Amino acid sequence: HPPPVPRAVTTHPQPELKAVRPAVLFADKKFSPQEVGITLARLISWAGRFTIAGGSKAGRLDVFYAELAHRIHKGELKTYATLLEAAQDTIPNDGEFKVFFQQARVKVGKTARYYLRCLENAATGLKEPAYVVNEDPGAVTLEHVMPQTYCQDLPYTKQDVETHSSRLGNLALLQGSKNVQID
Repeated sequence: HPPPVPRAVTTHPQPELKAVRPAVLFADKKFSPQEVGITLARLISWAGRFTIAGGSKAGRLDVFYAELAHRIHKGELKTYATLLEAAQDTIPNDGEFKVFFQQARVKVGKTARYYLRCLENAATGLKEPAYVVNEDPGAVTLEHVMPQTYCQDLPYTKQDVETHSSRLGNLALLQGSKNVQID
């Protein structure tokens, strides 16, 4: 099928997880404890993908997750691997996700922090990161690479600032003490 057309995506404060509850509950009853842990982590990842790149698929998530829950309950899906295989055509693939992610805008600082921490964990390959989430904005600041407001002294146009300043790719987490040294 043709590549997805990027659209300006503004993420919600957090991925919507209500629709996934039936699948989680049945997986908890039917899967091994190890499979439950894997499944829960992956379902959260799926929610993030749907938030960024779900497009028209997002409107059908209740039905999608209900069908998966039913198949888990019936014993058709017994592991995360079988669950993933059953869901493969609905979950945004890596290519779709990357295209939409490039355009993703995050206006809620807590959500941007969450995404940036997840990206850092994935990039470093840490399954159990050594650092703890620090919600203190003074200790870990959310910085804009391109400023949020237009200034004639910078090499950006007003349109550049409007287009790019709230994109996730324009944001970075920085230790508060290092940020003070930069300013």
